[in-house]
Amino acid sequence: MNVAIVSAPPNQCLCDKLAWVADGFRQAGHDVRRCHTLTEVRAADRECDLLVFDHKNAGVCHNSLVEMAPWRRAKWVQWWRDLIALEPMAPLCEQPYMQSFLRLMQAMDLVLVKERSLLKGYAELGIHARWFDQACPEEMPPCEHHERPEWDVLVLGSTYPQRRQDARALADAGFRVLWAGLANSIPPGVEGHPWVHPLELPELVSRCGVVLGVDWRCDLPGYTSDRTYLAAGMGACYIARSIDYGIDSAPSTPAGEFASWIYFDQGSLVSAVRTALADRDERERRGLAAREKIMAAHTYKHRAEQLLALIDKELQPCGVLQSS
Repeated sequence: MNVAIVSAPPNQCLCDKLAWVADGFRQAGHDVRRCHTLTEVRAADRECDLLVFDHKNAGVCHNSLVEMAPWRRAKWVQWWRDLIALEPMAPLCEQPYMQSFLRLMQAMDLVLVKERSLLKGYAELGIHARWFDQACPEEMPPCEHHERPEWDVLVLGSTYPQRRQDARALADAGFRVLWAGLANSIPPGVEGHPWVHPLELPELVSRCGVVLGVDWRCDLPGYTSDRTYLAAGMGACYIARSIDYGIDSAPSTPAGEFASWIYFDQGSLVSAVRTALADRDERERRGLAAREKIMAAHTYKHRAEQLLALIDKELQPCGVLQSS
């Protein structure tokens, strides 16, 4: 099959995650091209079977894509890597991203979203949406687990309010906390570190006891940041917030399934971190178990295969895509 990946140019991205998607399709045996301009999209639509668009405008004027969509030849799929329902109290139709990109999403044959519990809302807006998550690149190196790490806790990402509060709670409890990412104002008692490319993170993770996972929202069943797949994929001891489920509950989110421990408030967070740091062998055992699960079923090669199967199922009335 000929697949085109439409996104902003790699030099405009902090991390070119669409390269992982392209590699996944190639590893699954398909021909792949990258497209970054409207001219390239027009050519790809003539010559390819499938166009996979990055989220938002995919680096191309979305109004131009909407105008072109009725005459498309290939199947068009948009893959949202970011959360759309950012505001917990606002209906889906009032979410800022929805107001900006509704017409483009409506023009797609299929839109892949991260909010599994909101699929009915997408349908009501005229969007053919299905839940589909991110993954881990196959080349993710493993991390190591040391008896005496330099830092107790590694926090990754931006300073979301809940993430900041939980990191401060750990620092206040006496843990050595390191924050790596595009952080504007890390909390008192936490040491800062520059952003690190995901494939280079295992070296930094190996210097820390556990990795803290706090997503923008923890109340949407099925939703997690791809940080879960990346941390679990390297075999880290990943401790993730999941407010709906206690530490001993059955997993109902990707974070619940792949995290070494989950917590639901700051008290259970401090307890989970203390328990993890007390037993290096258990940290390693749980981290390695998560890595095995990720590499067995949640790499971008797996996602490419799953996406093609989903397209065949969802777009059958419009003509099946046959894999070459």
